[in-house]
Amino acid sequence: MLSVTYDATSNIITCGTVRGYGAVLYNTSAASAPPGLLGISSAFLCPTTTDTYGILNKYTLSGYTAWTIVIGGASGVTIPSACRSDASSSVYACGMYTCPICTIGTASLTRLGTQDGFVVKYSSTSAYVWSVRIGSAGSTVTCRSIAIDPLTQNVIVSGTYTTTTNPVIVYTSSGVPSGITLPVTTTAMPFTIELKAT
Repeated sequence: MLSVTYDATSNIITCGTVRGYGAVLYNTSAASAPPGLLGISSAFLCPTTTDTYGILNKYTLSGYTAWTIVIGGASGVTIPSACRSDASSSVYACGMYTCPICTIGTASLTRLGTQDGFVVKYSSTSAYVWSVRIGSAGSTVTCRSIAIDPLTQNVIVSGTYTTTTNPVIVYTSSGVPSGITLPVTTTAMPFTIELKAT
């Protein structure tokens, strides 16, 4: 796992990756399981030996898996580098992807650069809410950390980027430019952006 946090009710949230026919097995309480043994309720098998998918997990106070979400796509890498939760226990994650199309919830984010960044929000029950794509032709973007402003519930994301010819654009969940752009730079530069709470 690459990041761990907790929600408003002290459930544990983690994010990380699975690669190459790797399996994510997660457990839930099972009345029929012997004491000390947890029942396996589901699994995700990576469909190829070369792709890396991102995973988000929520664990209850009892240590059982409440839900697991898989994000990513074929022919590339998807890495959620950080996760956070807000006052209503919604879950946010940010990271990067190199796959041509990254499936996050019901969204399909088409990669624009060599590597694009993403930010995603899920409800406390794992329902997809929205996602943001950060990238442009010729860019390399990595979102590295995420925070939630306790007063406004706005999402603050930081990371690094380079872009050779075009400014990096932050796109809304509907694929429309948000109005936030990062200037052209051939040297890796840090960035911090704030996304309004929705």
